[in-house]
Amino acid sequence: MDTPNTPREPQDAQLNSRIEAWLELKREMEALHAQVEYVRLLLKLGVRQP
Repeated sequence: MDTPNTPREPQDAQLNSRIEAWLELKREMEALHAQVEYVRLLLKLGVRQP
């Protein structure tokens, strides 16, 4: 009797590297979001470059 193919779980090292990559992406996105919010605030306050 054939058994269905069950997906294999990634090895711990592979899983850890994926988690680290996602965390690094999250940190970069948070930094970018902070920069965008800062520029939006400056524009709202009417600050312009000379």
